[in-house]
Amino acid sequence: MIYFVAIDDKVVYSWKGSVELTNKEFCLFMVLIKNAINGEKIDRDVLLSSIWPEKETTISNNNIHQLFSRLKKKTAIISDDLELQSSRGKFYRINNKKKILVHYTSHNSTTYKLLRTISSLLQRLFKRSTLNKNISTS
Repeated sequence: MIYFVAIDDKVVYSWKGSVELTNKEFCLFMVLIKNAINGEKIDRDVLLSSIWPEKETTISNNNIHQLFSRLKKKTAIISDDLELQSSRGKFYRINNKKKILVHYTSHNSTTYKLLRTISSLLQRLFKRSTLNKNISTS
């Protein structure tokens, strides 16, 4: 599966759609993509220092768990193959079902402009097909 990451906007695109991430969700996503892909485990302390470098000692397991849960829900929207897993308080990882390719892009790139256009078109098509389906069942 191919993912396009718009670094400036903190948006992750796939062929299934796109999701906008908060700053902390984006940090977590990037740490997982760089360190915990293919089932490799990343431990809690590494996550803490990467996401909350200024407050490493005051962050609870619940903060990490909530952040991880939000990211897990958002990534489920754009992919069936990107499975985020955790052992609460111990480790976190991505257990992907297929090979993952991540392409980073910025505002000025042609790829970014194309992704925005395709994403917008797909959203419009989906809305129309849902609307037509609802009208035909009435």
